[in-house]
Amino acid sequence: DTFGPTTDACAIRHPPPLGFLRVRLEGVSSTSALPGSLYLEAMIGCSSWKSSISRARPDPNHAEWPDDAAEDFAVHSQDQSIRLRLYSSGSFGAVLLGTARVFIHDLEAGRVEVPLVDAGTEDTAETRSVELELLWSPLKEEPPAKAFARGSLHLRPAPAEKFLLASIHVHRVSNVLSERKHKVHVRLGAEDQFTEVGEAPPELVHQIADDVLLELARKLCGKLPLADFSDVLGVPVDHARDFAREVERRRRSGELATPGLQGWDRSWCERARQAAQDRAAIRNPHFDHVCHLRAKPTDQLMIELVGEDGSSTARFEANLDAVVQGGGFAEGPFPLRSSDGAECTLHGHIRLRRLEAQVRRDRVQDRFSQRC
Repeated sequence: DTFGPTTDACAIRHPPPLGFLRVRLEGVSSTSALPGSLYLEAMIGCSSWKSSISRARPDPNHAEWPDDAAEDFAVHSQDQSIRLRLYSSGSFGAVLLGTARVFIHDLEAGRVEVPLVDAGTEDTAETRSVELELLWSPLKEEPPAKAFARGSLHLRPAPAEKFLLASIHVHRVSNVLSERKHKVHVRLGAEDQFTEVGEAPPELVHQIADDVLLELARKLCGKLPLADFSDVLGVPVDHARDFAREVERRRRSGELATPGLQGWDRSWCERARQAAQDRAAIRNPHFDHVCHLRAKPTDQLMIELVGEDGSSTARFEANLDAVVQGGGFAEGPFPLRSSDGAECTLHGHIRLRRLEAQVRRDRVQDRFSQRC
């Protein structure tokens, strides 16, 4: 079934990329003299990159960049496009010299020359083009190779993995001893991501009708200590105390047997539900987020529970190589520890997948055909 018990809705909302496309800026050519201090902006999807300033050149019609003028972009569909903007930086700000947009599935060669369109027009620029080298690193479903593979007589090195894709599934965090809401910060090597602020889990108290909630509260009120009464209902102690006081007031005035819901009852239910949701979002926040990060097998992983202001509450650290040696998968829960020794629990898992070595872009179309 599409939405049956085996469907992972979180994985559907956060799919992994098909692979990574390295865009390396080699140069800009023109039939007329180029202005100085050129730089390029490249965008694929929501990711963007700004190059360094072009280096000094003897040829006024050609600009060049060093070999490290490159960026790796995650690609989720062959129908995505690369958008380019060429600028000249000056004392009074940047001047847009030209733009281009080309679909990934239209690119065929390792080195490509992309003609620019004059800024503000749709006419093909006669004088300028951007020279790029594109390298493709496709995602494979199998886990990365372990550092050593067992042979018949001895251990022999397995093929080294330069990069892999780490998918960190952050489901929820439980037993948080705090009075503020949190998000999760995942850092892996030089890459990092933040989740949204955690939300309350779908507890029973948020779903049952007012009359059922009130009936349950009346039956338990006075039979349990206030703290236990609060925990059973899933509401803060202050709201449980308010209910107990109102029950006592009605008992003394003879109003306890009055049928139906009174105005105070509905108001208390509304306040109790909202307080329960806020309390649950703080103590047991749900995130249901997957971070897909490109990393090296030797990178250090840190998963950190942080406040909305970014300050740390607790963290978990591990060497990614331990997950590689464990077969590329680690199932939680994972302990998050604060600086004062307090501990909460992260529920989720870590999955590692191979990224093939980068190849020329003329093989990318074949790779897409295999995946799509």
